[in-house]
Amino acid sequence: MVTSQRPIGISTDVRDLRRGSFQVIARSATHEGARAAANSVIDAMPTGGQIGDMLFRVLHPEHEPLLYPRSDGNSIEASVNFKFVYIAT
Repeated sequence: MVTSQRPIGISTDVRDLRRGSFQVIARSATHEGARAAANSVIDAMPTGGQIGDMLFRVLHPEHEPLLYPRSDGNSIEASVNFKFVYIAT
């Protein structure tokens, strides 16, 4: 699951520059599975480059996967927050 708690910021100094963040949440039946799934997302995420009409200058995780206790749904969740900066092309 991917979620964001705030809108993408618009730079007042550089035309078409945008900054933001998003959170990836991976779920599994075990702590090891949730951590492995979150690390797979980190490994698969590009660090920059063109995606659609966005030229990413920065795209990186802010921390190692954070594991949560077992949920009411009986799964383990691991979250990773990512930061990004892109130029709209």
